[in-house]
Amino acid sequence: MIAGILGPQGSGKTTLFKAMTGMEPGKSNIGVVKVHDPRIMALSDIFKPKKTTFAEVDFEDIGNPLKRGRSGMDSQYMEKVGKCDILVLTLGQFYPGNDLVQDFHGVMDELILADLSFTENTLHRWKKEHRSPRELEALARVVSTLESEKPAFKSGLSEQQAGLLQGIRLATDRQLIVVVNTAEDKDVDISTLRREIGEWDAQILKICAEVEAEIAEMDTESQKEFLQDMGVDEPAVQRVIKESFKMMDRISFFTTGSDEVKAWPIRRGTVARKAAGKIHSDIERGFIRAEVIACDDFMKVKDMKIAREKALLRLEGKEYVVKDGDIINFRFNV
Repeated sequence: MIAGILGPQGSGKTTLFKAMTGMEPGKSNIGVVKVHDPRIMALSDIFKPKKTTFAEVDFEDIGNPLKRGRSGMDSQYMEKVGKCDILVLTLGQFYPGNDLVQDFHGVMDELILADLSFTENTLHRWKKEHRSPRELEALARVVSTLESEKPAFKSGLSEQQAGLLQGIRLATDRQLIVVVNTAEDKDVDISTLRREIGEWDAQILKICAEVEAEIAEMDTESQKEFLQDMGVDEPAVQRVIKESFKMMDRISFFTTGSDEVKAWPIRRGTVARKAAGKIHSDIERGFIRAEVIACDDFMKVKDMKIAREKALLRLEGKEYVVKDGDIINFRFNV
């Protein structure tokens, strides 16, 4: 999953990227961030594996969508946006008079205009190519929505129509998190902004990216002490990471053993056979049964042998819908 960080000039998006990834700006604009899950840490303490692997989110600093002296956004920028599964819009509030609502609409209006230009051109080309009436109707509906200055995801497409447009990735069809970047000692009222972003079904968070970037540079022990002094369990940026994971409707199942304890992110609603394919295609192809126990149930006994004796483990078939926190051992034969 790729989350793209963007925002107007001076909003602190580069500082937020550093806080999220621990990477210095300029060295790379892409960083892989672990989803800190206490369940994985607890399982690792029990199994003491050689390796512990968390779920991950890729964060990319895709920059400022508002370029001075230029009308609209270029194709390269929109290509970056289109590759993202979720957008993290950074808005800075460091001094009186800065209008968060105006900054928000400034960015989102540009994204709508860019999507409109792209979909209009695509629709024109499709008509020349004599694409199917159903494809043309679905795309025309998106164009109409964008013309009314609404995001593409508000087009009200059926599942079938959305499938026809699967290859078209639009900026305003992405999930959206709005991060209000504040000064360390500043309490910002975001109630007005919260109302304004309602149409976008977005989540909103307040973070001091500068402090979070300092935390990211600390070693593990210093970071732990600093957070304890602040009275919190984890850096605020983990809220962004976890919210991104949640908004993309991702859950994790776990595999355990002496070699590795690992979180496997999947989309909610994934059945056992498809989940097995996340590990290896051979396991999906040769799927027999899934031996499953909920992590909460396992933590009551903390031993697979005891869990089996107490009948906490159960066998599930290929159509079993995997639940968040399931510990699974797949039985297969190829």
